[in-house]
Amino acid sequence: MAARTTLLYTLLLAIVLGLGGCKKDELAMEAATELHQLANEIAAKVQEGDDRKAGVEAAQKLLDERRPALQAKMSEVVLMTREDISEQTAAQVNKARADASLVVVGVSLGLVREAAMDPELGTKLTKLTDDFTKLSDGE
Repeated sequence: MAARTTLLYTLLLAIVLGLGGCKKDELAMEAATELHQLANEIAAKVQEGDDRKAGVEAAQKLLDERRPALQAKMSEVVLMTREDISEQTAAQVNKARADASLVVVGVSLGLVREAAMDPELGTKLTKLTDDFTKLSDGE
């Protein structure tokens, strides 16, 4: 009887732990998806209109508005271990973080000539890129 009870509790614990991991997988993927969507919205803000400086300012404002909520999620995601999320989810999250960062860095690289002619634009682009990178890193 005791062996049966121990086995039952062991199986129950395994199921509970398995479900907990799934929830963290979902949280990690949700945060990575939000980060990537934000990167695309930032790129769109910078590209809309002819005034790139105004576009960068609008993108920075968007980032500043969304940062608190997303930063809390990304901080948690960055600290997750292999016990918290599956290896597949960890790989997908890392790829999503890298892709999102490339989107924002790509915007800056696309404006390198304009930024060279306008130091203020260059400074704003650098801040936008640095702030996004910190967010992606959970800072």
